[in-house]
Amino acid sequence: MKTELRIALLGKLEFTLDNTPLTGFITSKVPALLVYLILSDRALARERLAEMFWGEMSDTDAKSNLRQLLVNLRHLLPVHVLTTRESVTFDHTQPFWLDVQAFEENLRLAATAPDAAARVQHLRQAVTLYRGDFLEGFHVRDAPDFDEWLTWQRERLREQAWQALHTLAAHYAQRREYLAGIECLRRLLALDSWREEAHSQLMLLLARSGQRSAALAQYQICRRTLAAELGVEPSAEVTALYERIRAIGALPSLPAVSAPLVGRQAELDDLAARLADPACRLLTIIGPGGIGKTRLALALTHCALQQGDFINGACLVNLAAITHPHHLPATLLEALQAPNVGGNDQSQQLLDLLRNRELLLVLDNFEHLLPAASLLVDIMQQAPAVKLLITSRTRLGLRDERLFHLDGLAFPTTDTAVDPLSFDAVALFVACAQRQHRYFAPTAADYRAIVQICRLLAGMPLGLELAAAQAPALSCTEIAEQLGRTSDFLAATWPDAPPRHRSLRAVFEHAWNFLTPEEQVTLAQASVSAGSFDAPAARGLLAEVKPLANLVNKSLLRHLPDGRYELHPVVHQYAADKLGNWADLQATTLARHAAYFAAFLHERESRLKGKDGQAALVEVSAVAAEIRRAWQWGTQEVDSRVLRQAMESLMVFYDLRGPFQEGHAAFREASTRVQEAWLALSEAAQAAQPQLARLLAGLLIRQGWLGFRLARYDEAQRLIEEGMALFQRVGVRTDLAYPHLFLGAVAYGKGDYAAALHHFESSLVLYLEAGDHWGMAGVLGNLGEVCSVMGNPTQALIHLREGLAVAREVGDPSMLVHTMNTLGGALCLAGAYAEAEQLLHESESLCTENGYTYLSVMALRNLALALMRQGGSAAAQQTYHRALQIALNGQLGDLALLVISEAAVNIAAPHDPAQAVAWLTLVMRHPDASAETKRKAAVQRSALSTEMLPAHAARSLTLEDVLAEIGD
Repeated sequence: MKTELRIALLGKLEFTLDNTPLTGFITSKVPALLVYLILSDRALARERLAEMFWGEMSDTDAKSNLRQLLVNLRHLLPVHVLTTRESVTFDHTQPFWLDVQAFEENLRLAATAPDAAARVQHLRQAVTLYRGDFLEGFHVRDAPDFDEWLTWQRERLREQAWQALHTLAAHYAQRREYLAGIECLRRLLALDSWREEAHSQLMLLLARSGQRSAALAQYQICRRTLAAELGVEPSAEVTALYERIRAIGALPSLPAVSAPLVGRQAELDDLAARLADPACRLLTIIGPGGIGKTRLALALTHCALQQGDFINGACLVNLAAITHPHHLPATLLEALQAPNVGGNDQSQQLLDLLRNRELLLVLDNFEHLLPAASLLVDIMQQAPAVKLLITSRTRLGLRDERLFHLDGLAFPTTDTAVDPLSFDAVALFVACAQRQHRYFAPTAADYRAIVQICRLLAGMPLGLELAAAQAPALSCTEIAEQLGRTSDFLAATWPDAPPRHRSLRAVFEHAWNFLTPEEQVTLAQASVSAGSFDAPAARGLLAEVKPLANLVNKSLLRHLPDGRYELHPVVHQYAADKLGNWADLQATTLARHAAYFAAFLHERESRLKGKDGQAALVEVSAVAAEIRRAWQWGTQEVDSRVLRQAMESLMVFYDLRGPFQEGHAAFREASTRVQEAWLALSEAAQAAQPQLARLLAGLLIRQGWLGFRLARYDEAQRLIEEGMALFQRVGVRTDLAYPHLFLGAVAYGKGDYAAALHHFESSLVLYLEAGDHWGMAGVLGNLGEVCSVMGNPTQALIHLREGLAVAREVGDPSMLVHTMNTLGGALCLAGAYAEAEQLLHESESLCTENGYTYLSVMALRNLALALMRQGGSAAAQQTYHRALQIALNGQLGDLALLVISEAAVNIAAPHDPAQAVAWLTLVMRHPDASAETKRKAAVQRSALSTEMLPAHAARSLTLEDVLAEIGD
């Protein structure tokens, strides 16, 4: 009987003979000699072996030692080792198994495998055999030639194992078998812990499998390992991945799937494969309205997220309510729940937000925003890990666009179909009809009619849903007959449309004709809404609300889970066409819409300035699209009531949430139209319409205030003074309170503190007369700030403490924050640093909680000063860095430059005056700096050594450079 020898060299050295461990080696050189013979696979000269293991001995001694080893080896393996006087050979004809041989054979078979499954099977077997490094822990003394051979074999086999594990990890990642991929990568890193790409892959798979904390921890392991072994930091790509993983969970949840997707599995599989292609960055699902693009995109997105394809998730944005391409950046920022930082360049804000994210951005109903397609190009260029999934009725026409044409659901083309329900179009009709009527059970005759309906509608899902909605009232045969009778009319109406569009129009016309007159009016009026609307809005917009339930039942109106109503975009367009045919009804409905949302804003005016301010602000934000449309209508029609009711709340909304540029433009357009109407009146007519003058004054003053937020001080002063002049002609005395307040702020911004003090004192008197505590709190805070700057700290603290008490009583978070910030600054000047720090921390928390960008920067400026005065220079530096970052993100150029000036004096000057000079020089030369900011910087720079000016004046700095230097 032949004996079987098993040799394991990958990991700890093991020999077994007939399942029994082989022992009895007189020295470690015996197994070393055996391993060398086996892997050499040929007869080896005795001289060569003697030199290999005893190279430093004499030839006689080396050969003598070799003879002793061979005697021991022949005793242990008499049939496996063959010797002659000249050579030694391992007999490979004898039964034996060698793990290295099996390992390399599996790698060879994997390389030549006919398919992926076989390749993976062989790779898995290979890495299973690789228990550890070749002859792990094995050492032979005084045999340098053998050690060199051992090192070479070890590195060669390790590299093969590394490549096999790397290939397997990539395979598992592609197949979304993340746990298996993670196991491969952990083994890979156990071989070579310095492999940065393996750390990166492991972080990615951990994140995709839902192990966010582990992924973040792996980055720290990577950092420590690279620092210890190579003395370097992780690459920018790995750090960018870390930032993406940190951002996980920052997006809103996707809309729930209202009903199961019927059919479309082939389309889903095709789209999923395209989306998984790394070269596919922009995928457009294109098709006519009602074909099911949105539902398919949502199903695809849910599948992608379930598989962990995008570590930062997905965001679906319905663009149907956007009225102008310029609104696209703001809409996307809002959908991504980005902090509203104001400023002009919202496109850049969006790109900055997306630059380091890996997410799927789903833009639904893009067809009317084609001029904004260039923004998508910018996203693809500057946010390499973002993929765009678009639904549109028309192609975008971009070079990198991948198109997916979506047609109707499959339906029987002949009358000989064995099982109509096996066709998705028929299945969808039946499912929708059963939702309308739970006992709907089609007969054979019904199925024949349903097949005819599916043909007339070309399998279009929305048409099938609308047709099925008639099932409770009409038989399937009657529905098919009605659709058949109207097809010629539809072809004549849309001569350039494909048949499926004519069929969908047939469903619309058929559904419309079956509505009562009250239902028709209600559906047409509902199209005025820019998005969804709730029950109170319905009562304000519609002549009758009772038909809403019927319209929901007939699938012409959606009743959302949150109780709101929504028209499908295609139905919305159709209903809007109908409304356009009734000029009087359209005019009345638009007026009702504007009046409702103006009243909506007016009702929240006091809440926006009180303890419930944040909740009111959220309510206003939720209907921002409706408010924009209402304000636009009021502007075009010069409707005094709409503009008067809406303007104060709208200004507060823009003042707190921004963007300031959009708000400034909205008030500019309104004031221009009202001013034209006012100037067209005769003096007598003007005297008879004081309310129009008061409206114009209010619009001008609020336009000026938003101009002040944009640091347009001269323009702001001119507009506010113009509005004040009108108030003085036709208004009441207390109307002058808030323009005085605004003019005081403008004067303060321009450095005219005496004028600021005059205006604030005048405003306070008027607010006291009116009993307006909100206004009093604001004025007292500003008075305290002016007194502080003018060198009267005692009076400043009196005003500010009184203002804080009033602000706490009012409860408006924005007013409270403003007063806290000012008082905190005054306390710093008075040396009460601990009290100031406590107050400013509270203020900054309120800013963060409520999303106040401008006020947050103000709080952080003062907080940095308080920390500095208490010896916390490091904390102060971090605080300045954060303030500057927020200001830059918010496009608040002048405020950012003020932060730099203060940081130059407080952070740079004590340790590096030259750096402070460079920062202040940047402020003095920057185009965004106001005259007052430049003046302050010049004064601060002059206090530093003039010897440093020439060298550092030549330094070319950017705001981002200073941000980085403050952060160092």
